[in-house]
Amino acid sequence: MFQDERLVKILDYLYKHSRITVTQMMDMYDISRDTARRDLVKLEKQGDITRTRGGALLSTEKTYAEPKDDSGELMLTSKLDRSIAQKAMSLIEAEENLMFDSSISVQYLADILAIPSTVITNSLKSARLLADKTNIDIHLIGGRLNKKSQSLQGSSLLEDIERYYVDKVFIGADGIVSEGISYSNQEEGMVTRAMTKRGDQIIVLANSASFGKQELFKSLSFKEIDILITNHNPDSEFIRILEKFDVKLIVANKENHN
Repeated sequence: MFQDERLVKILDYLYKHSRITVTQMMDMYDISRDTARRDLVKLEKQGDITRTRGGALLSTEKTYAEPKDDSGELMLTSKLDRSIAQKAMSLIEAEENLMFDSSISVQYLADILAIPSTVITNSLKSARLLADKTNIDIHLIGGRLNKKSQSLQGSSLLEDIERYYVDKVFIGADGIVSEGISYSNQEEGMVTRAMTKRGDQIIVLANSASFGKQELFKSLSFKEIDILITNHNPDSEFIRILEKFDVKLIVANKENHN
């Protein structure tokens, strides 16, 4: 197991239990005492933990109240964006198994999710937003850490996804045109595509700014999704395309289209 993958698993354990010891790390991850200490030193430098004698505690100084962009600015300022997440949450039933990608749109949903459920995700940001919610069980899908997006990627993650099958998969979209859904990052697109194979219902959360935008990597066609939630009605031509592929359109704060 690579160090970045192990650090994610250590944080996942800390989110659930608040405390970890060096001996526990040695047993759980089959590593030496020196390796365990190096892992804790790195996590402390990142500000994620506070080291203690023989172990570590989850840092009390670092909070994860809301998703942020790369500059650190709060992203949850738009009532329309939040309304998309609220509409998405209305589709979730208690005790369902869910899968979240690492998109900002889905982080909105993670922030407000209050329904007892199990969430499988490759997003550290979503995991942090969900960590304090006692009625939600979190599973982080392992892989290589993309430090910029704070998401897990890579071939090992694609293999890990195959272990799960869920009731609903929630994904975002960088671009939406008549040919389908596209992403600016190829690896994120590959992860999202893999996720859509692992659920009964595939739900896309997309701000209206995504419409008419073609990103570099096409990932999904409309026949691969079930529901599209957005904050504004798309034009009539696009609505006809959704109807052709039997995609249900939900416009937040407006009437639904089937």
